[in-house]
Amino acid sequence: LIGRKGKHDEMERISQRVLGGESVAPYEAEGYRKDGTTVWTYVAASPLRDADGRITGNLAIIKDISEHKQAERKVLEHKEQLRLLTCESSLAEERERRRIATELHDCVIQNIIASKLKLARIRHVIPFSGSAQLLDEALDLLEQTIQDLRLLTFELSPPILYTSGLEAAIEWLIERYEEEHGIVPV
Repeated sequence: LIGRKGKHDEMERISQRVLGGESVAPYEAEGYRKDGTTVWTYVAASPLRDADGRITGNLAIIKDISEHKQAERKVLEHKEQLRLLTCESSLAEERERRRIATELHDCVIQNIIASKLKLARIRHVIPFSGSAQLLDEALDLLEQTIQDLRLLTFELSPPILYTSGLEAAIEWLIERYEEEHGIVPV
């Protein structure tokens, strides 16, 4: 182990500290081999003392942890990739929800409204026939379907989120739940 580029030899520094009576608390150090490749080491050292307390030598542990550091770096890289994929997935999911909501609003709801209007015109033409009640029931069912689809569209991709921002959307959501569940704000 040569030590850090441009610095004294790592072993020499440790020896000087230990022979001076200091222990070297465990730490990780980056160094370089003679061939110039990087090596990561775990280092700890303590002085050895005789019965009178005089330093007679030192005990040092230097362990090559390069593979561990490389694995650690790969784990961090994979975590970052996973974070980016999660963000991309969330954005794609949000775009798809918005696309579906737009499709429901622009096509499905509009077609149902047009059907309801046509049935209402038929209902006015045959006000006293036996099918009047069936037409009224169909019109009520279509109205309920329209309301359900509007709510579903809004829940799928709330326009308020895009027009007024997150804070306004959260306030709207709180108010809606308070109304639906009879919650009185304190």
